[in-house]
Amino acid sequence: MINAKTWQTVCGLVLYPFFLGAAATFLQPGHPWLIPIVKFFNIFFVALCALGACMGVLFCLRRLYFGCPFCRARSRVLGGSGKVLCVDCPSCGRVVVTCRLFRTATAELVGDEDEEDEE
Repeated sequence: MINAKTWQTVCGLVLYPFFLGAAATFLQPGHPWLIPIVKFFNIFFVALCALGACMGVLFCLRRLYFGCPFCRARSRVLGGSGKVLCVDCPSCGRVVVTCRLFRTATAELVGDEDEEDEE
């Protein structure tokens, strides 16, 4: 099972080589060493998009799980927006994973809101 932090890092960093390849193709069309590199990144990008679409279907069915970034336990994805992903770890509680520009993803424990209300 893939870790939530690893997934956010891969998704955040894969776009930069794709856009660099697109810009290089525009500036140097038909360059002999550029064509295989751009094809590789395009195939990788399409495969990652297809995987993301499958994960979106699993998320809608409430069947999407990632590994917790702290304890590696199987954790259900609660939601997310933009570059934030929230998972519900059975041992750590709620964990928020954030992807930042040109950096690896960060994870932090936010705890359960239900436990705070009961106190």
